[in-house]
Amino acid sequence: MDQPEIQKQPIQRTPAAPRDSIRTLHEFIFSLNIASAFVYALLVYISMNQASTTLANDSTYYFLRSAFRINDLLHLPSANSVSTSALARELRSRWSQVGDELLFLVSTLGVASLVLLLLRLIAGTSSYQLILSRIAGLTAFFTTPACYLYISKLTWNWASAPFSVRHYTFWQSAPAIVFVAEIFCFGILFAIYRKRPITAWTSRILLFFHYAFWVLVVWPEVWVSTQRLYAPYLLVLAFPLSGILWLHYLKSLDFHAVETGHPGHLGRAGKWILITSVTSVAALLYIWLPSKSYDFSHPKSKARR
Repeated sequence: MDQPEIQKQPIQRTPAAPRDSIRTLHEFIFSLNIASAFVYALLVYISMNQASTTLANDSTYYFLRSAFRINDLLHLPSANSVSTSALARELRSRWSQVGDELLFLVSTLGVASLVLLLLRLIAGTSSYQLILSRIAGLTAFFTTPACYLYISKLTWNWASAPFSVRHYTFWQSAPAIVFVAEIFCFGILFAIYRKRPITAWTSRILLFFHYAFWVLVVWPEVWVSTQRLYAPYLLVLAFPLSGILWLHYLKSLDFHAVETGHPGHLGRAGKWILITSVTSVAALLYIWLPSKSYDFSHPKSKARR
């Protein structure tokens, strides 16, 4: 009577625990990649606005105001003691960069937690499977380049120095040409893949050249208010990592398993995601929303009156 049970053991597939671990990590990096792409593109826009000879808008002001708010919360000086209110914009304290770095990190992680929450809310559905198996691949390859190129096009004619306006169009630049060529090649490879699988070595070589090129293009060179930021160096690595994890997820995916019961209900992981998301929203609102009579040049001047 027990013989059929013994015979079933060898045909069991990969245990669920390793597959769930890969899926959970894939969800997180997928969310982090989307958040990093959008926040980094915003930071590039702010940096280009700061570097331009004529400011196009007040985006740099809003960024620095939020950074000063973090410095005030941590009791870090935003300006050197020798500076006056009139010079506070130029003579910033070396500690003021902490607020800049934390602003980028908190904003990115906050947006990522919201994306992860939305993903968990639809867990176990066909849309969830479509996002992780198909859409995640597209975002892993093209979200960061697309966001970066969009900002590049917006700021293409912004002069950062006298006579620095480019004498060729955005679509004649190498990144734009490569991006269009990759989209075209991706369509061809997708058509081929439907009839004949692409070998693993071919996929690895193509991915290597893709990520090597775009990491060099988007590798952070971000300066805000004469200070170079270093946090983007860490989070921009989510771009190639998302593609690697997506391939591992597809490899470990058991297409014959029924994906049910994954954190669509509020289990332990679901509660933590919900708490993290609520905290992230509160942090983002506190950092970015303007406060009453907030003095940009001397944030704590009101408190001393």
